[in-house]
Amino acid sequence: MRISRFLLVGLLLLSILTSSVSQIFLFFGIARAETTYNLNISSTSGGSVIQPGVGLFPFEESANVTLKVAPDIGYQFTGWTGDVTTINDTHALVTFILMSDNYTITANFTPLPISVTITDNGASGLSFGTLASGVDKRPEIASPSITIKNDGSANVTVSLMGTNFTVGAGIITINNAFYNDTDDSGTALAMSTSYTQWRTLAHGETLDIYHWLSIPDRTPPGTYSSTFTYKTQDAS
Repeated sequence: MRISRFLLVGLLLLSILTSSVSQIFLFFGIARAETTYNLNISSTSGGSVIQPGVGLFPFEESANVTLKVAPDIGYQFTGWTGDVTTINDTHALVTFILMSDNYTITANFTPLPISVTITDNGASGLSFGTLASGVDKRPEIASPSITIKNDGSANVTVSLMGTNFTVGAGIITINNAFYNDTDDSGTALAMSTSYTQWRTLAHGETLDIYHWLSIPDRTPPGTYSSTFTYKTQDAS
């Protein structure tokens, strides 16, 4: 809404010169017009408008209004949309808008892209070689077994799981498989058949995963197989 205000100022001065003659002076002044425009601001999820905020704000004509946004963790600011012709820089975190009309604008945020590289450091798949019954925490042949690197901008969490080792009717339950991020079997964690969230990787961070396998006593001989799955997702 455009609002104009005019101020009418009147001053009446009465001066009695004689008992029969009077002079009346009447002065009028008109103040300048003031025009106000409305700025209507909204935001998508994933961030905040720090200045002036979200909502409807009145400003005088020709005012330079500061626009300041802050993305949440795991999000990026992708720009202002709407009536943006008088915004100085629509993609800057801090910018200005010149008020010359009523404007409606929206601050837009999107999730940061996820990009990871997973490297199998041995032959295709994991191999523990030939193990005897009753062996305790035999290391996987490759050391480390798997390397995961976060190439994206967003922080990512790493989770892993595995299936039981089987051959015919034989089974080695998955909790006989272990993992950690150092070459130390004494600090290793037992794997599970459901995802276990383990570590959070920042941009550029690398995670080495070491694996071990124990073979319970009296395990029938055979070539046992399992599937290990590694999952990465946005940490926000």
